Amino acid sequence: MFRRILAVGDVHGEADCLERLWTRIAFDDAHDLLVFLGDYIDRGPAPVRTLQFVQRQTEKYRNVHALMG
Repeated sequence: MFRRILAVGDVHGEADCLERLWTRIAFDDAHDLLVFLGDYIDRGPAPVRTLQFVQRQTEKYRNVHALMG
């Protein structure tokens, strides 16, 4: 059972905001589940960095998942 289930959507290439959010939520892989809901790159200042961040987190943490869309 997870302590928290977190959903993050509509990032739109805002890597700085995404990184600040990640720090703020203090994700704990032992107790949390996080799902990225899509809309990662269709606009915004840093689409590549945003995708790299999402990919890194899904590879590093077993309870982080990214949906296409």
